[in-house]
Amino acid sequence: MHLEDFNESIQSEIRKEYDWMDPKDIECNFGFFVYLGQVHHLGDFMRVTDVSDPDLNGWDGYTSETVWSGTLVRLTEDCNFVVVGRFFS
Repeated sequence: MHLEDFNESIQSEIRKEYDWMDPKDIECNFGFFVYLGQVHHLGDFMRVTDVSDPDLNGWDGYTSETVWSGTLVRLTEDCNFVVVGRFFS
């Protein structure tokens, strides 16, 4: 989603959380989304390159939150939506 797709409160949170980004990049970037009340950016995720791993098959990226858990993302074919899931080992 683009920054303008969020309400002002979330826009403010994005600007604060991603203050290391150039403000112009934040304004035109489409990679932000909210999951379980937390703002994420697709750039925060590692790309899945080992499709032989059955746990990651079908997902585009992941981020670890603990040694045993994390968040998965998959872009829809048209890249307009992000499908989000969780993994636990």
